[in-house]
Amino acid sequence: MKLQQRATLESSNLPISSYKNHQLFLFMTRKKIDLAYIKNDVARKTTFKKRKSGLMKKVSELSILCGTDACAVIYGQHQANPDVSPCPDGALRTITRFKQMSKMERSRNMLNQESFLRQTILKQMRN
Repeated sequence: MKLQQRATLESSNLPISSYKNHQLFLFMTRKKIDLAYIKNDVARKTTFKKRKSGLMKKVSELSILCGTDACAVIYGQHQANPDVSPCPDGALRTITRFKQMSKMERSRNMLNQESFLRQTILKQMRN
């Protein structure tokens, strides 16, 4: 048991029997998954649906909590129209605003895999 969690449990003044039942809940973690194509159609569609809704929720939360313009456009494999968050008009405004920026401004904060790795290596070398 981690020290901080043990201290929290012990300082709760609960009898041992009352928090032993909750011990399983405290230490459950998510199972690591392999990032590979899901071959089972049903499992793939279910995973897509769940992860898409989670991503859409995150975009909405980011926009609300931080007061930023954020949008997500997701094309599903078997969908005629894309899913857009927060709404099609809001996404259109955000994309239009992005396209109106000069190429220099747009690419200033964008990273491809190579530049990301270079940046990470430089940070590690400085430390």
